[in-house]
Parts: sequence; structure tokens; C-alpha cells
Amino acid sequence: MGVMINGRDRHWLIDFFRWDARATLAAALGLLVLIGFAWAATSGSVIATFDFGGAAASDLAVGAIQVKGAATQYPTTAGTLQYGWRTAEMFESVDKTVADRLNRDSNSGVNGAEFWVSGLEADTYSLAFMVGASDKVFSTKITSGAQATSVTTTPSSWKTANLSVAVDNSGILKLVFSSANGSNEWGVCSLVLSAATGVMESPSFAVAVSPPQVTIRPGDTVAFSVGVTPLQNYANGVSAEVAGLVTGMTAEFMPAQLTNLPGTIELLLYTAKTVPPAIYNLNILVRGNDVAATQKYVTVRVAVTTTGTSGDSGLSNTTTDSSSDSSSSPNGGLPPRTAEEIGADFDEIEAFAEEQQAKALQQKNFLELGDIGSALSGGVPVLTGLPEAKTATESILQKLVNNGIIGVASDAAPPVQMTPKPPGFWQRVIEGIFSPAN
Repeated sequence: MGVMINGRDRHWLIDFFRWDARATLAAALGLLVLIGFAWAATSGSVIATFDFGGAAASDLAVGAIQVKGAATQYPTTAGTLQYGWRTAEMFESVDKTVADRLNRDSNSGVNGAEFWVSGLEADTYSLAFMVGASDKVFSTKITSGAQATSVTTTPSSWKTANLSVAVDNSGILKLVFSSANGSNEWGVCSLVLSAATGVMESPSFAVAVSPPQVTIRPGDTVAFSVGVTPLQNYANGVSAEVAGLVTGMTAEFMPAQLTNLPGTIELLLYTAKTVPPAIYNLNILVRGNDVAATQKYVTVRVAVTTTGTSGDSGLSNTTTDSSSDSSSSPNGGLPPRTAEEIGADFDEIEAFAEEQQAKALQQKNFLELGDIGSALSGGVPVLTGLPEAKTATESILQKLVNNGIIGVASDAAPPVQMTPKPPGFWQRVIEGIFSPAN
């Protein structure tokens, strides 16, 4: 059935499609509104995008602020911001085959260079640098005050380096670009400057030590490899130290500091022949050269034992090549020991310690019992035979003991003066069988 339209019936399908069209349009409008809010929130957090390259307008990314290498000197104005390089030593490169305009061109250099942005409010900002090129290696370190980040790329690769910085009341953001490894040029393709939201994870580093445990003899030397890996583009150097050394132990780090990460520091631990056999826990501390003096601890176990052959551990613990020349090996060319072998050594030492502790406890108990026995033998009279029976019952028990019927006899206390009870039936029977001798 339908409704009348100009004197004609309108089919119910027409009403359904009209309702469906209105619902679809409303949903589309709502989606556009949500997208608009999301776009506004995202774009609103970005304060400025700087595109580092040359003067060609065709290489400039849409909506970005152009940085024309050394030609863009501070203060160049863009809206309320002033920006630009503080040095004239600069290279500009471009590769038209790269589609992304933010990645297509770059500014680079051999020596350090400063880039300033002013006109900012006193606040914390998030910086995202794009680094890379199609035909060269970039090793870039960016420093702002006490914060630093670094990244190294290979040809035809691009990476992002992130940094969180605080701008004071001067409103000036000062960035220093330099080579991270000291060999390759630094380079930068773009910089996205945003207002920091939430808690920014600070750059840090991770520490790993190999081997985690060793077994050595007094007088041996053992080497540990302390590997340091940067996290969140940590770009500061680190130094190491060790705690827990006892008399007769000395440590040496080679090198004393790492200026470029990732890297490895070798810890040489020397022991004198006077070091007592025991298990020692040594704490290796790696401290960063950043303002926060970031610290990471790793504990290693050193078992000093007099058992086993000379060179059970030592420098061979850090060697993976068992084919080295035995004449130049500090431990006689022994193959490196496995983690299972080292673990077995620790189990042996711990079992030995438990055994010695049990023996000491048993000896202590034995001595204490001997002292008690001596005291008893000296102060308490020792009975060589059964005491004189004081009652008929006691006399019966002694006869049972003497005849081997029972094996326990007790010495009764002096009888209590009280009226004896008349003997029972079974007592009279037993007394009739075993009557005391007169």
C-alpha cells in the first residue's frame, strides 16, 4: 500500500530510499565533522615545518617554510617567527628522483653549524628531524642546551631523530648540528616543530655485559665486554666504573669513556693470589655525560676458586674464536667455556659451601653434647645397677627387667607417706608368683 501524491499512490519503497538517503547524508556529514576535528587537533599541534634545501620553489614541500641553505641567515621572518642559519659554511643538495619533497633536498656540512628559531613562547617543544640522502651517508648530531640526539643513515635511506626541548623566556630555540661519528657529514632534510603533549620519553641508553658470570683462580685476569646502546637517539658520551672490589682486586676500563654510541668498553679485572675463594658480586655502573647524569647498573658474578685447572676462565671468557694461537693466548689457548660449564662451577661451589656449613653445624652440636655429658658425669652420680626397690610393684618391675621380659626400668622417687590401697586381685596373683626374697 502507499500514500497519495498528486492523486497517485506513492510506493513504500520511495519512502524507504528517501529515509536511507537522509541517514547516509547525516552519517557522511558527521564523519566529515570528526575528520575536521581530528585534522584540526593534529595540525594545531604543529607550529612550523622547515624544509631544508635550495632556492628552487619546485622542491619546497606544501605548507613548509623554505630554508635555502647558507642564503637563509638568521633572522629571516615567517609570520611571527624568525629563523635561519648562523653560519655560511653550508652545502645544499637535491635529487629530483625523490618524490617526497621533504626528503628530496637537504642542508649539510662538515663543521658544526647553528640554526635558530625565535618568537616562541616559553614552553616545551617536540622536534622531529628527517635525515637522509639518496647518494651519501649522513651522521647527524643535534644538540639543544643539555639535550642531544643523533642518527646515522646509509645511501637511499631516511631516518627520523626526535628531541624534546624547553624554551625559556627569551623565546629562542638554538640548535647545533654536527657530525655524530666525526667522519661523515651531518645533514638535515626537514624539521617539524610541535607543541609537546604528554610525557616525553627522555633519551637514555641500555647496558649489557658479557659474560654475566665467570669462574677464576686467585691470580687470574678476566675480561668483561660492556656494551652500551643508545635509546631514543641518546647522543651523549658515557663512562664506567665498578663497585664491590675486595682487597687484591683491581679493575681497568679500556677506553675510560665512550664518546660515540653504540660502543663497547672492555673491563679488565685483575686478581691477586691472596684473594680468598668466594663468590663476589660486582656492580658495573655506566654513567651518561648528560645533564641528568643517567645511570645504569649491571651486576656480574665472579667465583674465585682453588679447584680446577689453571685458566678455567680468564680472558678466554670473552673470546668466541677457539682457533687462536695458544702461544699468544693468556690462558694457554684453552677453548672458551660455555654457560653450562660456568653454571656447573657455581653449583659445585655452592654445594661445597653448604657441605662445609653442615659439617660445622654437626661439629658444634657434637661439642655441645660432649660438654653436657661431661657436666652430667661430673655432677650427677652414675648408677651401676638397679636401685633398691621401695615398693612391691617396683620390685616386680625389676624382676621383669632382670628376667629379660621388659627392657626399661625406672627409678621411683621416695615414696609418699600415704595409706596404701589394698592390693587388687591381679596384684595378689603376681605377688604370689614373684615374692621378694627375704
